[in-house]
Amino acid sequence: MSIDHLEWQPGESREAALTLVSAEAASSKDFIKHARRLAAEQKLDRIVIDECHLIVTAVEYRLSMVDLTAIRSLRTQFVYLTATPPPSLRAEFDERNYLHYPTVIRASSNRPKIFHMVRKINAHARNLLQQTAIEAQDAWTESGFFDHVRDKIRL
Repeated sequence: MSIDHLEWQPGESREAALTLVSAEAASSKDFIKHARRLAAEQKLDRIVIDECHLIVTAVEYRLSMVDLTAIRSLRTQFVYLTATPPPSLRAEFDERNYLHYPTVIRASSNRPKIFHMVRKINAHARNLLQQTAIEAQDAWTESGFFDHVRDKIRL
């Protein structure tokens, strides 16, 4: 779409109309410094965080998620996107992100066309990834659960 964009990396100082940054990088001192400079120059319109539920659900194994809330010190708009967490996590999410009376748009997250298959495989195999790919391919071709014209699989 020819939108001026940048995939932000640590130490980056360039500006773009759209900057893409991972949650881990967004919580870094480098990114916060970069974003503060943009905000001071009134060049930071908003920050959009996708998969924002990780701020609550991943703090045990992705410690940088705790630090992500530091970007709330920036004076700009924030948009948090997610489709995963149940409403019961909402209060904790709001508290961790210092949100007071946020506007929430919530639609059903029921996805009836998505399902999971669980297969037991030999965990001691030499190439676990290859064995998993073979199992997925077998499920695709032999299970009868898939409409091969409509459904897709990526290996």
